[in-house]
Amino acid sequence: MTLPWFNSRATQSQVTLACIISACLFHVCSLPANGHAILLSRGTVVAHPDRVTAVIEVSSEDFVHYHHLQTKGDTVAAVDVREAIELHRAYLLERFSIRDGRGDRLSGRVLAVRFDLPDGERIGFLELRKILVTYTIDYAVRESPRFITLQQRFGDDTTAVPSQLVLSVRSADSPSGRMIQLTSGGNFETVDLQRCDAARVDGSSQVAEGETSGERAFVMGAGRFNEIVGVVKRDPAGCIVDVFIPLTLLETFMPVPRSEVDFLSATEITTQCAALKAYFSDKPPAVFLRQGGVETESTIERVAFLAPWQWRMEDVAAAPRRLGAWSSRIVVRVRCDAPDVAELDWRLLNAAVMNATLQQVVNGNPCREEPVFTGDTRVALRTL
Repeated sequence: MTLPWFNSRATQSQVTLACIISACLFHVCSLPANGHAILLSRGTVVAHPDRVTAVIEVSSEDFVHYHHLQTKGDTVAAVDVREAIELHRAYLLERFSIRDGRGDRLSGRVLAVRFDLPDGERIGFLELRKILVTYTIDYAVRESPRFITLQQRFGDDTTAVPSQLVLSVRSADSPSGRMIQLTSGGNFETVDLQRCDAARVDGSSQVAEGETSGERAFVMGAGRFNEIVGVVKRDPAGCIVDVFIPLTLLETFMPVPRSEVDFLSATEITTQCAALKAYFSDKPPAVFLRQGGVETESTIERVAFLAPWQWRMEDVAAAPRRLGAWSSRIVVRVRCDAPDVAELDWRLLNAAVMNATLQQVVNGNPCREEPVFTGDTRVALRTL
């Protein structure tokens, strides 16, 4: 969910990190005497050319919730803790997933488990919190990864306490990573491991005449898989706005039926593009206004699904192909041929999506970025 006071993409990243830090502080400062207020695990994910490695650190106290570790008074049996540590190997492989750019789930194997239990047959309950277990998991890849999508679903109907997994994700040749937070609600986070290389888009796209790296960098920003952005282009012929919507947010406006929850087939993409064009023709994501707020006639020119590495309508081939659902976006192109439009009224908002960010492009030159949000949906358009 995006919020109206996130006034820039940079601010959103800062707030995300602040939320992670706040969650950690909450976890440390607000724990009840007999258990966690939240189950917080931490780790790193590093993408190598031939594999992806995850290192995840778990508090032994969490096994009370995940594996129903039994207490007797204020102690637990050391043998039961060891059994829970072993059970958690398969638990992580099942409930923590990494997908590649095509949407396929990577196969993992646990390489190592590190922990240090105190001597004795029983362990004090409060000692469990201090006993950290570190799992190293290796994931096979078919090719050097460019994109990875991560999700965790720790806990079940019998686990009343929510969980978070905070990860630093990076490529092996990068000195720093992107911090992400996965919750037991099952959110997906897609990371572009080469996002700083604005000129490279899987070798499939060249910058067209009149298009700049600034526009590409905006559309291909780190938050593009969980934010809605729009590019408004104005030239003497009129205006268009390309609206980029992650599938996860699109589904807060309308269902996107598919036979496999994690994928869209080529046939389903064709069907959905037609359905989405009809939907947005009836409920346009944005409309153009003349002076005085008079709405002008506009058309939904095209709807297309984008693979993670694609950044514009022109990248999409005529024949669609199967896409991973959680790392795909749609782009909706709204065209207005009136030369005298003065404003854009943004209408793609709901209770879950309360803001978006727009970039204006005039005669091929990106010139302005600004937010729109509930209660402030109109943007003055730059003149030629």
